[in-house]
Amino acid sequence: LLENLLQWARSQSGALVAIRESVNLATECDAVVSQLSDMASRKSITLTASCDPELWAFVDSNMYAFVVRNLVTNAIKFTPVGGKVDIYVSRNGATIQNKVVDNGVGMSPETVANLFALSTQEQQRGTMNEKGSGLGLVLCKEFLAYHRSELHVESRIGEGSTFWFNLAVGGALPR
Repeated sequence: LLENLLQWARSQSGALVAIRESVNLATECDAVVSQLSDMASRKSITLTASCDPELWAFVDSNMYAFVVRNLVTNAIKFTPVGGKVDIYVSRNGATIQNKVVDNGVGMSPETVANLFALSTQEQQRGTMNEKGSGLGLVLCKEFLAYHRSELHVESRIGEGSTFWFNLAVGGALPR
């Protein structure tokens, strides 16, 4: 929470600078899986990454890793014991589609509609009473805006959620 607050404060004050470089997205996703595998295994959740090893994007690696890590952490938090969370990174024309898919508790349309509004954030507990502030998704949205991308979500109660965003292939940013 403290790290999220510090990042958010930097982004609001204009002190946050995106340092873009060519990044192999499979390497970044594998690192997230490695970092969060213990969290997933505590709930017997299968955590996998299916990422094309040849995909590179011109991104701030710290921001990209934060977004993927936050989406996966949330997916684990809201997925019951024995569930699954998958990361998919694949080329889709001139963009790279990044998805985090879970078979967790899902969300109502009203919750989805207010998901990225800081003023309407409510504390929701995970399936094992894990805490969350809701600030992480707001930061994800802001970090993706630095990359001219948007965070999207589809969710149904009892069926899980899919969060996704697109990035430009290689070194160019999308217009």
